[in-house]
Amino acid sequence: TYLNSKIPITYKFYNEKGKLKQGSIHDKIDIALKEITKRSYNKEDDIKLIKELIFLRNRMIHLKPVNDITNTKYKNLYRTILDFKYFKAIIAVRNFLNYYEPNLIEECTCGNNFYYSISDKAI
Repeated sequence: TYLNSKIPITYKFYNEKGKLKQGSIHDKIDIALKEITKRSYNKEDDIKLIKELIFLRNRMIHLKPVNDITNTKYKNLYRTILDFKYFKAIIAVRNFLNYYEPNLIEECTCGNNFYYSISDKAI
């Protein structure tokens, strides 16, 4: 949503042969935002983590079973979901967005704790 709000509807994406194409989210991150803002976010680890988050999201939304000889067709995806570095990804997204629009995402100063921890302890 943020990327779409910053990229004018008149902005055109082209493939390597110069033909008009639909811009992917990666095109918007890697090309369009840089061209429009004349700025380039250079923290490659953050960009990599954001793209991994996008890939994970797409795998969950467009869920396809894997033909494997396991008890579940989704074992690899489940493991990826459980092992993903969510907190680092949240910080990477915050840093990326705040680079292009300073203070867009701010720490809450209200004193309330809006953080919920996941525990393996039964309640």
